[in-house]
Amino acid sequence: MLSYRMRRDIDQVMAGLAQRQNGVFSRAQFLAAGGDASLLRRRIDAGLWTRVGAAAFRSTLAPLQWEGLLRASVWDAGARALVSHDAAAQMHGFPGFHDHQVHVLVPRAVDHVCQIATVHETRRFERVRSRLLREIPVVAPADTVVHLAMGMRRGRVAWLTEELLFSKRLSLEAITESLTRLGPGCRGLRPLRSVLTDYEPGEPIPESELERMFLQVAGRFELPPFERQAALPGRDQLPARVDFVWRDKRIIVEVDGRRWHARFADFDRDHRRDLYWLSLGYRTARVTWSMLVQDPGEVCSDLLAARLAG
Repeated sequence: MLSYRMRRDIDQVMAGLAQRQNGVFSRAQFLAAGGDASLLRRRIDAGLWTRVGAAAFRSTLAPLQWEGLLRASVWDAGARALVSHDAAAQMHGFPGFHDHQVHVLVPRAVDHVCQIATVHETRRFERVRSRLLREIPVVAPADTVVHLAMGMRRGRVAWLTEELLFSKRLSLEAITESLTRLGPGCRGLRPLRSVLTDYEPGEPIPESELERMFLQVAGRFELPPFERQAALPGRDQLPARVDFVWRDKRIIVEVDGRRWHARFADFDRDHRRDLYWLSLGYRTARVTWSMLVQDPGEVCSDLLAARLAG
């Protein structure tokens, strides 16, 4: 049986660890400090400590912090577990991720039970890169983009990729490398592949070819007919033309074969044009070549949803 002084010393060590580890300490740390099952049971029965999952504990006097829950989750899910997906995105400071979700990534075919996190399994665990953030093992930023993209629609993937590139949190090369390493054979990554295609250098797609492609896709998915090369009131009362329009729903569709660098150079002009149409009550949807090639069904589904919403 542990002496009073030993129990007090262990309590102090655990309190110090919890202070540095977002309020939690692991069973392994407790045992390494000299604790035993009897002392652990006494502290829990006395209401001084409470369990956090199967492998961690915290003081009942301190609130459970989100990063403490992340620590407990990787301890609980296994020695190789990594914080991943939405939780990794928030740890890396990605825009739009602030819900304090708890996700961990583990190798497939290993028995992982973790009741305090969403557990993701992968056969490609050995390919995943990680880093320590505040001593918590987390999937690396570019790999996190790939994992997130598997559960996102193209529009969300495009927005996130653009935000990360513009803020210089990630480079195009880093995301492309991660996709090449983790993505072969994954159908869920078509939206990310489509987005990255837009960033590749190369000649623009001729507008006439892109318009024909759009009409073929619209016909295949039985979209209501569009008015093509429609004249709408322009600034200074001069007529302006748009590629396609549903006048009854005041929805404009502009097809865009420019590569991303060219579109970026015209960013202000395009957005001023969209804002002007909005002032007249028209919403504008911009459709790129890669969207038509890789995500035609989603393009048509979104256009129909916009039509119904209008």
